[in-house]
Amino acid sequence: MYEGKGTSVDSILVDTPEKLNVGGRYVLKLADTLLKGVSVFTDRFFTSIPLVDCMLSRSLTVTGTLMSNRVPKEAKFESDSILKKRGRGSSDQLVRQDEKMVLVKWFDSRPVQMASSKCGSEPLGECKRWSKSDNKYIQIPQPNVIKEYNAFMGGVDLLDRVIGKYCMRSRTKKWTIRFIYHFFDFAAAASWLEYREDAPLARLEKKQIMDYMDFKFAIAQALLYNLEDKENETSEDEEAVEIKKPRLVEALPARGFRRESALHLPEFMNDKQKSRSKCRLAGCKMLTFTRCTACNVFLCCSVNRNCFLLFHK
Repeated sequence: MYEGKGTSVDSILVDTPEKLNVGGRYVLKLADTLLKGVSVFTDRFFTSIPLVDCMLSRSLTVTGTLMSNRVPKEAKFESDSILKKRGRGSSDQLVRQDEKMVLVKWFDSRPVQMASSKCGSEPLGECKRWSKSDNKYIQIPQPNVIKEYNAFMGGVDLLDRVIGKYCMRSRTKKWTIRFIYHFFDFAAAASWLEYREDAPLARLEKKQIMDYMDFKFAIAQALLYNLEDKENETSEDEEAVEIKKPRLVEALPARGFRRESALHLPEFMNDKQKSRSKCRLAGCKMLTFTRCTACNVFLCCSVNRNCFLLFHK
């Protein structure tokens, strides 16, 4: 964790340049364990010209997106307006005199700057993008450095993108609360990425793999059901206080929770009119005295009608 201004992180193997920012210092420190010839991919927070040069001294290549204010003043890219006139997919490339570093500016929906000591624009490839004017997908030119970055990017960049989809938001500016919320999102996003990688190994079909929003709902349901079970266990020894409340329709539990058959047992109510209820299986309109102890819904359970079994399949 970055603790703020004044925190120094230095590499053991090489001297840290004075102009290297805190992001670059962490990359340099983590690269102490890498072998020569390894390629490192970083996002815009970490990428800088001093970092690329310092990693080159260790025979390590760096490729990453570059902030506009970190592009050297002597590097004169074509302006955004010129690239926009040339069309989507246009690019400009600058090669340093020693030919050890390349800067590439590519115009997609917006301009993107790249710095690399590994590859440049050539060979040009293609990528598919949606065109609003044509109302269809079109092929546009794509520099090789962009293709390499998209193929190997991940880690911080991918995790931040997932967290930003459905992050926990709060109006408070207290760093402690925002810190805790961020790590809840961090844990959920990292778990979903791991789940998505392990899904093919579990032989799940593509349509069975949950997207990130459904995955977070599944986490919430699991926590809520677990909490309800614990509350029921602690309240068994307490004296029950009868409070008359208006009858509410119980919400149907999630399909995944229904299939945990070891928790679902039938409970037969007293043979009184007030203790029976309508069967909750879709299509059944009969009244029944049998209730599922886990789902807390009434289901038929007899020789002629076994809605209890059909509900949990």
